[in-house]
Amino acid sequence: MELNEKNLFNLFAVPFKNEGYELIDVKFGKSGSNKIIKLFIFNHRGIEIEDCISVNKLALEIIENKGLDINNYTLEISSP
Repeated sequence: MELNEKNLFNLFAVPFKNEGYELIDVKFGKSGSNKIIKLFIFNHRGIEIEDCISVNKLALEIIENKGLDINNYTLEISSP
């Protein structure tokens, strides 16, 4: 699977929804020389740091299960 915004959105949307989060957007970016994958999530009750931690763990499990290589990226989870 090619590592791009559309593919990652499709990969994460349903599992996140199953955990009570809506995936709003996936963006690739850079901060200096660091590559970043940003996942923006929503929940009607708001997003707390614990939500970001939980979604980060879920995203990393999915990435590992799919055999994707994101070693050159930092994964960030936030609300829009």
